Amino acid sequence: KEIFEESNKFVEGVFTQDYIDKTPWTDLLTDDMKKHWQNYSFQGFRLEGGKLEAVGPAAGSTANALMAIPDAGGFRDLDLEMEFTLKGVVDVGFRVFKRFDNTVEFYTLSTTGQDPLKAGQTYTLHATYVGNKLSGTLSPGDSTLASVESSWTKQRKGAVAVQVREAAEFKVSKLRIRELRNF
Repeated sequence: KEIFEESNKFVEGVFTQDYIDKTPWTDLLTDDMKKHWQNYSFQGFRLEGGKLEAVGPAAGSTANALMAIPDAGGFRDLDLEMEFTLKGVVDVGFRVFKRFDNTVEFYTLSTTGQDPLKAGQTYTLHATYVGNKLSGTLSPGDSTLASVESSWTKQRKGAVAVQVREAAEFKVSKLRIRELRNF
């Protein structure tokens, strides 16, 4: 646990906002990146022309669909920007390894329930995960998403993944990442 805390303090000092801003973006929706995507249990999944479209499992399904990038290895410290539209519920997870469960941090985005997003409206999610600190914003509306300080039991490296729940429709028009550290 001491090493975990020392590592967090170290990367906070190294990966300053200035450092992050100078790190180049990598587009995750290019044809070259297509081979690094995994997807499971979708009614429909298409990644073409820099756009991703996904339709989750049928209504009444007991399992969620999952898409993740990269297919091997993963990201450790990162800055992510995603432009999307949504109908239904998805969970955007970070440092996902073999499963999407309580070992990963995630944001739930929904067009249902309390304070829903507007179905079909374009939103931008911006998330930064450095050390054990995940923070994010969602616009328009400029909402600050819950900042999280991960415990030492959470994954430290893995894919960016989206769990798409039953009957959800999720379209991504931009997905790019600044990989700050992957070792």
